[in-house]
Amino acid sequence: FLFNIRTIFSSNNKIYFIDITGNLFSFNESDKKLSQIGINGICKYMNDYVVYKNYLFTVENTSIYRTDLKDGNFIEMYIEYCMSYEYFLCDNVYIVFITRKDEIAIFTYDKNNPLSFLIKHSSFYIKDISKNDAVTLFRGHIIYYDSLSKSIKAVHIDKPNEIRTLVDNFPSGKMFITNQIFLGCILSNGVIYK
Repeated sequence: FLFNIRTIFSSNNKIYFIDITGNLFSFNESDKKLSQIGINGICKYMNDYVVYKNYLFTVENTSIYRTDLKDGNFIEMYIEYCMSYEYFLCDNVYIVFITRKDEIAIFTYDKNNPLSFLIKHSSFYIKDISKNDAVTLFRGHIIYYDSLSKSIKAVHIDKPNEIRTLVDNFPSGKMFITNQIFLGCILSNGVIYK
């Protein structure tokens, strides 16, 4: 089974797997069992994904699919940003698309309404943000490594005109990793900063 895993992620104290055929599984740690969620090939055409609380949002062609991680029920949502995004991010409050034209489009989701679609909260632009290697969403902030100034910068979603420099003269950041409690940056040489 391990050789057939395409993606692994965790949410709600469980580990989830998507295999190369698009099947979605959860791992129950208490009884050490894998259980398939939903129909066969539910994530077969997945290009990208984020996890929002108990839902898996996948980008597939020109649509987003919201799949319930408990029972595999899903709905399809058409969003224009599926066609031209560079980054697809989530922090359990916001779902964000960063386009190739440097637009940051912020969406929210009403988890109390199971038939709800994504609701556009706001959007703004940051010049050349789509060209950076390391970009993430952490506690309502877009965090990115600015390769021109060699610094890590942050902007809060609700205060787009207030870009702050968090760390100056930072070595080349390759990617950010976060569990929404800690934020880490992996450098090109493999060193991890937390």
